[in-house]
Amino acid sequence: MNMNTSKRILTLITLLSLTSLSCLAKDHGWKTIIDGDLSKVVTEGNWIVEGKTVFMEPRPGESGWQRYGSYLWLKGDYQDFICKFEFKFSTRGNSGFYFRVADAADPVVTGLEVQLTQCHKKEKIGWHDLGGIIKFKEREVGDPKARATKEPGEWNTARVTMQGNHLTVIINDVLVHDRLDLSEHEIDGAPLAAKGKLGFQDHGMPFWLRNVRVRKL
Repeated sequence: MNMNTSKRILTLITLLSLTSLSCLAKDHGWKTIIDGDLSKVVTEGNWIVEGKTVFMEPRPGESGWQRYGSYLWLKGDYQDFICKFEFKFSTRGNSGFYFRVADAADPVVTGLEVQLTQCHKKEKIGWHDLGGIIKFKEREVGDPKARATKEPGEWNTARVTMQGNHLTVIINDVLVHDRLDLSEHEIDGAPLAAKGKLGFQDHGMPFWLRNVRVRKL
């Protein structure tokens, strides 16, 4: 083996080592919650595993815009976190990502919600459209700052970051909320908990999840 060959091999080994370290650093602290099973969540069982996907199947008689009891909750409580996930819904489907929920039996009153639904309005979108935050007495505070919706049946990506009082939401690579300071606005319902449950809503409508990952900050 000549000197040039030895240098090339050494360079390749160094590059591979740096790449491996970079990947380890990137994944450090991340926990996969849903990737084809329900072992890391708590739910009543209305969620069905379909390969790497989890599907919320409404039971007979469940439909419309009512809320039902089969929320899908991550185990444990979270204070500051980043949660990444992929989701899709059917036509006029509806769900939500809940966090800082003090009481899982009453998430609407005791937690915050990021809307996971279509942007229904053609012009100005509001707090009830995709990415809207439902919690403030002044509803417009929760209005998404940009339209991020895709067509029903298409997969969406989401990244929700909660750090201190600041909330950042990115959906389909669109910045929907940029470090929204929750402490500056009047809350509708119970005061915000310092930490709480993370979960996904059962709205009695078909809803799909995959690649749910979370990292505590």
